[in-house]
Amino acid sequence: MKYIQGSSFVWFLITTISAVTISPHGGYLSVDEGADLYIECIGTNPQWIIAQRLTSDTAHISTELIEYNRKSILTIHGMDGTLAGPYLCQTNESVSTIILQLIKRKSDMTKQIRFMSTTTNQTVVHGDHVRLNCFAQYYSEKAMDSPYLPKLLWFFERRQIHNNSEKYVLGTDSLVIRDFNYYDQGVYYCRAFITLRNSFLSKLYPIYVQLQNASSFINDTFLSKIENKKCIDFHEHLITNNTITYCNTDGYVSNQTCPINQIWYEDYLQCIPSTNHNQILQIFPNLSHINVELGRIYTFLCQSNDQHVEPEWTYENGTIIGASTSTDQQITTYTLSDPHALYLRLAPVTIGTYICRSHSPASPMNQTEVTVTTTSITLTAQIIAETNGISFQSSTLPEYHVRTNSTLFIACRPEYFDFQLKRNSTSVTIAHLIRLNDNHHFQLSETMDGLLIDRIGKNESGMYLCHGKIPLPNQLISSIYPVMVFISDPL
Repeated sequence: MKYIQGSSFVWFLITTISAVTISPHGGYLSVDEGADLYIECIGTNPQWIIAQRLTSDTAHISTELIEYNRKSILTIHGMDGTLAGPYLCQTNESVSTIILQLIKRKSDMTKQIRFMSTTTNQTVVHGDHVRLNCFAQYYSEKAMDSPYLPKLLWFFERRQIHNNSEKYVLGTDSLVIRDFNYYDQGVYYCRAFITLRNSFLSKLYPIYVQLQNASSFINDTFLSKIENKKCIDFHEHLITNNTITYCNTDGYVSNQTCPINQIWYEDYLQCIPSTNHNQILQIFPNLSHINVELGRIYTFLCQSNDQHVEPEWTYENGTIIGASTSTDQQITTYTLSDPHALYLRLAPVTIGTYICRSHSPASPMNQTEVTVTTTSITLTAQIIAETNGISFQSSTLPEYHVRTNSTLFIACRPEYFDFQLKRNSTSVTIAHLIRLNDNHHFQLSETMDGLLIDRIGKNESGMYLCHGKIPLPNQLISSIYPVMVFISDPL
């Protein structure tokens, strides 16, 4: 099998705009039917690779180079089903991918975020203060109810914008860009978020801003450089079993220490008991608790390391969670080829504690009493919109269904959102994929938003973990999302 991925990188290096990147992000992006969309391909000599069937449709799709061939803007007018699918961003260095998905237009405005009376394209004068408006509303199930006002965040070149007295001023429903110059051109993304009782919703709105007579400013300006303070000659390392030292987003060294009798889990997601070895049953992700995003599908695996013991999932009260092949069942279990690996599927996720316990298959030769072994995982709701955190909303799909020898793109691009607006960081979330069946780690640099597998085989089915982390000065934030890959025989 052939894997196409970004080059290896040191875990906690602070990154600037990389050799090639897609803004707002790579991976999967859902777009409303009829909406206009602008996407940036950023790098050296960027160009969009578009399906041959679309190249002649100039009325709905076009590209434009700006900023002295540093950005290529892909423009889609009136999104429909024919425009869905993959688009490749290519530069001199590498290729990144975004896959557009269509959201069908609803007959009413309920249960969705809507952007109202907002322009998607502005042409401005050099040196002016530019105001971008973003009016978002969420309508509940009752059409006559007053709309809710989602929380808004602004992004430019994949980075979240914070208040900056010299450049940016954030309003309740606006962004002001001071002294607009040649390198401020591009697509600004207003992203609306709302937390409901059982789901976390977000939607993106692009605004393309360009200068009048932009070409006349090329010789008078220089490429802006992002300040990038690095930890010189510093590499992440463990001082002891329960302390990790890392380079944070401010460019300085930070430490985090686990409580007594606990050590860091191998991917630094959280601290775990130091005696957590050689268990008969093991849950993946290997965590005692995990924060989950409401409204999404989550899958967990319980693996038995004893061939005489099979696992079974139960609720906290001991009720067994039964198997079902129906996708309409909210909570169910299933196995693939190995009876010692039992998957728990929550569609959508329901918070609480789920227990995996040992179960010995009935046998005439086995009449002795068997000791029951248990392990558990507790799911808590992650309320990102109240504080900050890593989100997988636009990162990846929960499940992929493909046939052998086909090509599969597994997206993995976690995003860090800061609703407290306390930090002005130029860093983006570091990501990698873990394939559980052989514990293979695919490191994803910012130039790649996932793993492209050519001629996929059945040995590559099962669970993958999309893992994101960002090293802040006072906190190492890390999160994980399980992804299932199902592979069937060709027709």
